[in-house]
Amino acid sequence: MKRFAVGLTGGISSGKTIASKYLERFFRVIDADCIVHEIYALNSVLIEQIAQRFGSDCIHGGEVHRPTLRSKVFGNPGALKDLNSLVHPHVGARLKSGIISARKNSIPSLFVIPLLFENSWQNELDSTLLLGCTKELQIQRMRKRDGSSKEEANQILSSQMPEEKKRELCDFYILNNRDIPWLHMQLKTWAERLLGEE
Repeated sequence: MKRFAVGLTGGISSGKTIASKYLERFFRVIDADCIVHEIYALNSVLIEQIAQRFGSDCIHGGEVHRPTLRSKVFGNPGALKDLNSLVHPHVGARLKSGIISARKNSIPSLFVIPLLFENSWQNELDSTLLLGCTKELQIQRMRKRDGSSKEEANQILSSQMPEEKKRELCDFYILNNRDIPWLHMQLKTWAERLLGEE
């Protein structure tokens, strides 16, 4: 069976961005985070809803200011749930449209979805790839990338679905605990095998 709608996911700092950049040579890439960036800048209805719910200080220059908004929902499950209820329908509609297009036009497409299993997108896709990472390496990468403290990094990790649970749900798994050339080699092998299947 040809698989045209393929999902890529993984916990924070597992290497999704590096992987999706490499996989552009095999797939059309649709990134849920990029969709969020677009609607935060262009969707006037959503921008107004966020201003009303979280405060006008979350809007800078007519666009959603992500750092301010993030500071208001971080560590606040109720606020995060409210934000997701506003944003997810817009993102979901774009992802579903992309999935339909991939199958209709036979275009191998990679959907990069951080909360893929949390929102049951595996039920909409033809196949899923999970990038794994040890907790220690995730913390190290987060601290290097974002300047997070060890406590902040641990708090973010504890709010995410455990990798063990994601492994039970995924079709393919790559443990990304080595260097980038090694990751590229694993991704090449996976993509060529997946796309070569009849």
